[in-house]
Amino acid sequence: MKRNLFIKLIFVILSLGAFLVIISPMNYDEWKTFGECKNSLKRVGITSKQEIQDILDSDVVMLGERHHEATHRNASLALLRSFARCGYVNLADEALSSVYVKDGRLKSGTYPSRISAQEQDVDYLEMIEGAERVGYRVSAYEGNYDFGPARERERQRDLEQAINIKSIVNKFGKTVSIGGQGHIRDKNYKLANILEHRLHLNVTTFFLLNPEISKIVGMPSNLRKSVGSQFVTRADLADFKTYNWSNIDYLVNPNLTPNTQEDGR
Repeated sequence: MKRNLFIKLIFVILSLGAFLVIISPMNYDEWKTFGECKNSLKRVGITSKQEIQDILDSDVVMLGERHHEATHRNASLALLRSFARCGYVNLADEALSSVYVKDGRLKSGTYPSRISAQEQDVDYLEMIEGAERVGYRVSAYEGNYDFGPARERERQRDLEQAINIKSIVNKFGKTVSIGGQGHIRDKNYKLANILEHRLHLNVTTFFLLNPEISKIVGMPSNLRKSVGSQFVTRADLADFKTYNWSNIDYLVNPNLTPNTQEDGR
């Protein structure tokens, strides 16, 4: 009897050891991160395992906004809170003026935008401060491109922005970037294309729509119906190519921004 009990005890110990080898600290951390990310992304409408894994595997999530559209501030902050649970630790903002940032934090008592339409935009300030509250460090990524013909300046601008974002990722880790909608278009000299194809970063793109969904020209009717009923919609690339934004991964309806205030670290 004692011998059988001893054998069973040895078997339990060996089984437990094998389990601990399989569930190593790294695997456990990955499993825990996936679970937290899954729960957080569910709040914004991203639920499939593959979509969650794609965001976890990305180096940069790009949000394409309209700088003058205040509703995009709230939508961006909702997404930032969700991404914070997926390992994103940096916010790189095109509109952010570097003179208002020190050591990854906003200087107090300032309106941080360098863009005139946002200089007194309280929603913009609240977005930046809200990102800080859930653990993001903030960075400006605009470059110095004020030379040469207009088209050359445009291309140089996106290249310098891409190099700056790459530097932020290399130094500090996974990054959410917020910039004008045009920068996430799939053209050879545009920011998203440079990051992914020339600087070899994994990129996921979110396009923040005009809140007047019915007035968006050229959007296929089935896509218009989908974005009219949910905050985040996976872009159907086959249809969306006709809308000339062929590399967009997700469309965001800012009218349906959810409350993600409980998310973040």
